[in-house]
Amino acid sequence: GSVQGVQAAGGAAIAWGDVQGMQISVVNVGGSVQGAQIGVLNIAGAVTGTQIGVVNIADSVKGQSIGVVPYNREGGLRIVTWFDSTQPFNMGVRFHAGALYMMPTFAFDPGSAALVSEPSRMRYAVGTSLGLRLPFERAFVDIDVNQSQRSQGWNYVINEDTLDLRYRVLAGYRIVPRFAAFVGGGIRQHFPN
Repeated sequence: GSVQGVQAAGGAAIAWGDVQGMQISVVNVGGSVQGAQIGVLNIAGAVTGTQIGVVNIADSVKGQSIGVVPYNREGGLRIVTWFDSTQPFNMGVRFHAGALYMMPTFAFDPGSAALVSEPSRMRYAVGTSLGLRLPFERAFVDIDVNQSQRSQGWNYVINEDTLDLRYRVLAGYRIVPRFAAFVGGGIRQHFPN
């Protein structure tokens, strides 16, 4: 049924009705949520408040969804591609939920040599961006930080001593509902081993 107050469990907190208050568990499931869901997996209808977890799924969020995969139908997900001077080819899957977004990224740098003749010069990097979108009708400003670790040739070994951080500001304009153009710049902070 419905929940008013706090619903906490070691495995799963499930309310098939509305939740007015808080759910705290590994898995939280609720109808409309007014308050918070805190867990590894949070699933809800309309959320007015906060979802905090690894995977957050909702129909809509009025508040904030903070997680590695914060998905809601209103915010959706977007495929983003861009050029960067240190990693030329970049792609990300951006999950919007409220004003914040999370974006797993993949970057590729073929190096100055052909891949076949010198594959050791090729680099790729996986990373994650956390950002804030400021919307203005069809225009927007994004402020984000991206962390990534580059490979050494074809081999990808996570080296915790080497880290790239990128701080960016982007300005864009939504041309049609599913396509926007943006331009921006930023700075890169490299922590070598």
